[in-house]
Amino acid sequence: MLSLAVKRSNQAPSQWVHSDESLVGREVHLQVGGSCVLDTAQLDKQPVTFFAGGIGISPLLSMYRFWVGLQVERAGEDSSIPPSSFLYSVSDENELVFLGELVGAYEKLIGACSDPSDHSLILTTTQQERDVKQALHGKRVTWRNGRQLKAFIDDAPRNSAFYLCGPPSMLDEGSQLLEKKSVDDSDIHMERWW
Repeated sequence: MLSLAVKRSNQAPSQWVHSDESLVGREVHLQVGGSCVLDTAQLDKQPVTFFAGGIGISPLLSMYRFWVGLQVERAGEDSSIPPSSFLYSVSDENELVFLGELVGAYEKLIGACSDPSDHSLILTTTQQERDVKQALHGKRVTWRNGRQLKAFIDDAPRNSAFYLCGPPSMLDEGSQLLEKKSVDDSDIHMERWW
């Protein structure tokens, strides 16, 4: 199964997806590419840190679900699960696509590990002051308002594998912060879009 989320914009692919040309059942051709892939050789050896900005949640959610699935299997074998952190930042709560799936994967991870404090899921809105914690009542998810990328990267272990996907300005800021943190280039995985 393929899940795809495309934010409405002036870019040609987005315009096509949101047009009358794009109909359920219509054949489409996909091209595989990009360098932002989950490093499966390191999955049990180092912490992982994910940062999704806006619709950048799409590829990172897939990686996160895969990573969580493997860690849950390993937990059943009495293996330790490396620390993880996930920051999902959007302009306002209306952009929180796949929220249920993300929180569900996180809850699955927390339920399988021996030390839940080794893992975090932080949701943030950057252009909305209203507190939307009510939707997360009873979940072990942190909600913050405002920009959180610097604090998030500062708090992440330097030896993490970092996975970032989002708007170009966010990736530029993330690159600079990771460079200042002296993170090895081989541990930085970014998906740039438009």
